[in-house]
Amino acid sequence: MIPELIRKQIRQGEGIGTEFKADVRNLEAIAKTVCAFLNTLGGTVFCGVDDKGKIVGLDAARDQMHQIHAYLLENVTPKALFTVNVDDEGGTAILSIEVPEGKDRPYVFAGSVFVREGSQTRTADAAKLREMVQSKSVTAERWERRPS
Repeated sequence: MIPELIRKQIRQGEGIGTEFKADVRNLEAIAKTVCAFLNTLGGTVFCGVDDKGKIVGLDAARDQMHQIHAYLLENVTPKALFTVNVDDEGGTAILSIEVPEGKDRPYVFAGSVFVREGSQTRTADAAKLREMVQSKSVTAERWERRPS
């Protein structure tokens, strides 16, 4: 069963925190978007949903879930937290990749830093990179990184 909360998010369409992918053939595009969500405010990638918000479903969604999870862990640095879930309704399955805002910015995929601007994923420019690095030096130090 696809939860009503997910259906509502899909109905709202793509935006700064939501991206639709009709299939999972292009893992690079998915990884760029996950990287962009980590570098901005977080978000969710829905696979099996077309650009208009129509649920088209995926074949072998559970196998693809493991493949995507492994690909993202291997190719996005530094290591980040995210969850990959499968929701199924009447044989139509969608994947949702939930990505929180990253705390160890900037995150990199394929040698580039990506950010989210509106509903678009873009390569970060020098000003955006500078802003990320400067904001990291201002934020409070995480407890697990403090000397004992």
